Amino acid sequence: MDMGTKILEQLAGIVLPKEILERFAIVKIETDERDINAMSMTIHLDERMNTAYQESDGYESLGFMDAVSVTDFPIRDHKVVLKLRRRRWKNKQTGEAL
Repeated sequence: MDMGTKILEQLAGIVLPKEILERFAIVKIETDERDINAMSMTIHLDERMNTAYQESDGYESLGFMDAVSVTDFPIRDHKVVLKLRRRRWKNKQTGEAL
């Protein structure tokens, strides 16, 4: 991890609500700096394994669903997009996928 990426992750840790960081891990941060006036930051987040489903022995992770993009509040008038990937869970007893 280069120094720029580390700084961006620290910034994301400061501006994102702690509840998001408890449930999701920062996977990657991308910036688009082609136009300094329209600069944007995209933060990729994957759901962590330590959720209520995992704590129950009756569920297993089936991988991730497609990412959902959420436009967050801008930082100093620059666009911020969160790309969230939630896990798909399977109930071991019923076979039902959640």
